Amino acid sequence: MALSTEVHKRGMYLMVDVVVNHFGWYGRETQIQYNELVPFDDPKYYHPYCLVSDYKDANDTVLQNCWLGDNTVTLPDLRTEDDDVIETYSSWIEGLVSNYSVDGLRIDSALNVDPSFFDSFVPASGVFATGELMNGVTFTACGYQHAIGSVLNYPTYYPLIRAFESPTGSIGQLVDQINGVKATCSDPTTLGTFSENHDVSRFASSTDDMALAKNVIAYTLLTDGIPILYQGQEQHLSGNDTPYNREAIWTTKYNTTSPLYTFVQTLNQIRAQAVVASENYTIYNNYVIYQDLHTLAMRKGFNDSQMITILSNLGVFGSNYNLSLTQAETGFRPGTALTELLSCTNTTIGTYGNLTIPMGQGLPKVYYPTNLLSGSGMCGTLKTASTKSGFASPTASPTPSSTATPSGAVGSRTGPCWLHMFAITLSVLFLQDSLL
Repeated sequence: MALSTEVHKRGMYLMVDVVVNHFGWYGRETQIQYNELVPFDDPKYYHPYCLVSDYKDANDTVLQNCWLGDNTVTLPDLRTEDDDVIETYSSWIEGLVSNYSVDGLRIDSALNVDPSFFDSFVPASGVFATGELMNGVTFTACGYQHAIGSVLNYPTYYPLIRAFESPTGSIGQLVDQINGVKATCSDPTTLGTFSENHDVSRFASSTDDMALAKNVIAYTLLTDGIPILYQGQEQHLSGNDTPYNREAIWTTKYNTTSPLYTFVQTLNQIRAQAVVASENYTIYNNYVIYQDLHTLAMRKGFNDSQMITILSNLGVFGSNYNLSLTQAETGFRPGTALTELLSCTNTTIGTYGNLTIPMGQGLPKVYYPTNLLSGSGMCGTLKTASTKSGFASPTASPTPSSTATPSGAVGSRTGPCWLHMFAITLSVLFLQDSLL
C-alpha cells in the first residue's frame, strides 16, 4: 500500500499487470502438482493439455483452450469460461483494486481468454482495463475491445512500423489501417497506442535514423488513443526481440538531455496542453487529411482548437520542400495565427486558406492555434495554467515567419480526463500467488 500511496502523491496512476489466462509451473505438464496452485488447486479448473504450437494460424478454440509455454516452463490454462473460475477471479480483483487503490489494469494474454470472462471480471474491478492481444487482425482486436473496453492497438502497430522504418515504407497501408480501426472498433480513442513494448523489437533495431524515430514517436503521442511509451524508447535503445529488447534502463544513466528524451518532453506537453485548452480533444477521432508516398498529415480536434500533425518517412537525408494544405484539409480559416510547436515558429493562414509547411530532414511538424498557447509556458509564453504534463516546458522562443502575434487565453478546464491521460503509468506485476 505504501507504493500506491507514494505513486498517488506524485500525481501518477497505479496500473497493475494481471494474468488470468494461466498459472505457471517450472517443469513439464506431467510434473505439475495441482495442489500447489492455489486457489485453483485441482485439474478440473484447467483445460486438457495441448500446446499452442502455431500462434499465428491457430483458431479461437486453440488459442483459448490450449496452453502457452513449453516443456521447460508449463503454463496451465484455466477454464475461464467456467462460472466458478469467473466468480473466484472477480472476487479477487475486486479485493486487489480496493486494498491497493489500483487505478487501472493491463490484462496479459487477453487473446487466450474466453471473451465472456470479462463481462464479470472488468466490472468487478471497477477500474479501467486494457487487454494485451498480440494480434494484428482488426476484427479480432475490436471484438475484444467490446468485451474489455480497451486493447493494445496491435492492428495499427504493424503497418506503423513498416511505414516509418525506411523511406520505402508504405504510408498507404498505414492510412488504410487507421481508417479500418476507426470503422471497426467501437471507440479508437480508448485503444492503447504504442510503437515499442517488451514483446516486440525496438524500433531502433530496424533503423538508427533519428528523424524516423521522431516521426514514429510523434504518431504514438499525437494520434487517437492512450499513448504508451516503453522505457528506453526515449533513449533510442535498440534491442531486437526478447530478451534483448528488455535492456536495463540504468545503463543509459537516465540521460535527460538525449535527443529523444527532450523530444518526448515536448510532445507530452503538446498533448497535455491540447487536453487542457481544447474541450473534448481526446474524444475527437483523429483522421488523415493528406497523404503521399512519403507524407502523412493528420487532424485531431474540433474547429478552432485542432492540431495538425505532419509526418514523413524520408529520414534524415530527406530533401527540403514546401507542402501546402488547403482550408478544406486543415479547417483553419484565412488569417488564423498558428505556431509550429517543434520549432516554435509562427505563421499565419494565407488569404486563400492555405497552410504552407516547410519540410526538411525528414522531421515531423505540429501546428496549433497560437492563441491557445497562452499560459502554457510553451514557445516563449509564460506558464500560468497547469497542463498536468509532469514535464518541463520547451525553452525556445517563437521565431516569426509572419506578422502574427500570440493572442487569447487558455480556458479553465484543468480537470484531468484520466482515461486518456496515461502519459506515464507505473505497472507492477502481481504474481498469481496473490490469490492466496
